[in-house]
Amino acid sequence: MSSRLKRQVQAPVRFAPSTFKKQPPKAPAAPAAPAAPAAPIIGDPYDFMPVMTLPDMSEFRGLNLDLSTVPKSKDPKFNPSFNSYENPFWEKFYTPADEITKRYMRATDALNTVLPATFMLVEDAPESFGVANLELKEKYVKKIVNTPSFSKLEKGDYQTAQSKSDKNIAASIKFFRNQLPSFQKYKDDDDISWVVLQHRLLLVEIFEYYAKAAKPSIATIKSRLNAITRIFRIAYQTKNYELYDKYSGLVIFLGQAFELDEFDNALSELEQKKFITFDVVLRRQEELQKQFEGISNKKTLIAYDLNQELLLISLYSLIPPLRGEIKTLKFNTSKQQNGDWIIIRPDGEVLMDLNEEKNDTKQSYLK
Repeated sequence: MSSRLKRQVQAPVRFAPSTFKKQPPKAPAAPAAPAAPAAPIIGDPYDFMPVMTLPDMSEFRGLNLDLSTVPKSKDPKFNPSFNSYENPFWEKFYTPADEITKRYMRATDALNTVLPATFMLVEDAPESFGVANLELKEKYVKKIVNTPSFSKLEKGDYQTAQSKSDKNIAASIKFFRNQLPSFQKYKDDDDISWVVLQHRLLLVEIFEYYAKAAKPSIATIKSRLNAITRIFRIAYQTKNYELYDKYSGLVIFLGQAFELDEFDNALSELEQKKFITFDVVLRRQEELQKQFEGISNKKTLIAYDLNQELLLISLYSLIPPLRGEIKTLKFNTSKQQNGDWIIIRPDGEVLMDLNEEKNDTKQSYLK
């Protein structure tokens, strides 16, 4: 197998309005007789793959965290109903009858195997209501309160301890100004309010650009929409705005589609060669730990190098996944009020002390 399987689009089927009509109920099928075991297919690309085994979870050497008290997100955009045309939120929007809408339909048609069904705009198919093309009704539109500046964005002036991705956002703004026809005229302008003032035109030209790509990436498109979302946040200095919620929702929809796509995708030949199961990683961590513990003099260069490997694999395999890079952690022997630390106490207890990275409420400790 030399390449990934093409992503198969499932219901609702794009551009087939008749498929949305209700069908008469079918009579229940008679139970099928047990099928005989199928003979193995000669030459199946998966025949050579090793059998993957799961580790014994009763002996899993990770953190024993009780997450039962962690509240679910209160953000309505994470509710599956937000992705439905029947959600009351979308009543504040409408589909303009203009040239942008026509271009949008053509561009999303070309990307119909990439974008979620709700991004499509199909007559007689309410599930495909062109969510990304929707415009906010005039009575809900707000004026910009802070003119977004490209130079400030690029320098990180808008960043906070919880949001440090503006360099990536600036890269997308450069892409808009260099590659999209209607926005090349803004190439030398510091004022980037055109991102929010012409958001529908910007969006359609993003889709048109990637519709011409040999292999359009849903992750790349998501990053471009994330940039639009960020500029809305800067321009209006709030997340409590319908257009911000729209683009934030689009990013969530694309993220969910990407996860489903990744789940269904087959491994490429290169990925198959490099793939290992997690129990292999855990066994390697255990081997390194035994090797390190078996060294009597831990002040040697060999012990130091081995400890570095052990620390790295342990941080990435024995703790829950973290959004922030844990390689920025520093070491200390007591809890701190600022910065992110690994606290090593005299009694041998080890804590992860997070004050800044993805923590906007209070100190977090992981044992």
